[in-house]
Amino acid sequence: LAAFTFDQRRRALHQDTDGMRRELVSRKAQMTFAMDTSSSPACIADDRMNIVCANSAALMMFDYTEQELVGQHMGILMMPSIAKKLDEFVKEFRQTGVSSIIGGDAWEVQGRRSGGHALDLLLTLNSSPDRMLFSASFCDLSVKNEDQQRQRNMDLALNTTLSIAMFKSDLRFTYVNEAMCSTFGYTEDELVGQHIGMC
Repeated sequence: LAAFTFDQRRRALHQDTDGMRRELVSRKAQMTFAMDTSSSPACIADDRMNIVCANSAALMMFDYTEQELVGQHMGILMMPSIAKKLDEFVKEFRQTGVSSIIGGDAWEVQGRRSGGHALDLLLTLNSSPDRMLFSASFCDLSVKNEDQQRQRNMDLALNTTLSIAMFKSDLRFTYVNEAMCSTFGYTEDELVGQHIGMC
């Protein structure tokens, strides 16, 4: 009878373990599916900030494969000084439930691609209610910063007395400012699209 009871308990434990394993696999598949449907780069990390999954947008942004990234500390995606601060914020949050960056506003950080190249990013961190999982989503600020620089250059060109023109590789004007028009006696419409040889 004791052997029969022991065998029943062993089978029940084995079934429970198989059930939990299937549930974990199912949850990971659901989490991966949800993440991959997002076009924003995002990662999920465990309570030690080790990455458990990353969507394809994050893999592309940081130039890693999933095998290279999963299991690594989230700090691998950031410059060392930022990674250290992240650990401090997470430790504070796990102890107190309060953090200035987790569940709050996005944080401007210096990210790091696999080759060490720096990225200007906006990082948003959130936590599961049990504080066992953390989600990180990233926004590449370098594109925004490049657009802002282009706009500043255009504003400067519009407000200067210097003659400024932009042209394509075929040497046809794509932009001329008022000073350029005034210098050569043409209107903007007469110059844009024309070869620079006409001046």
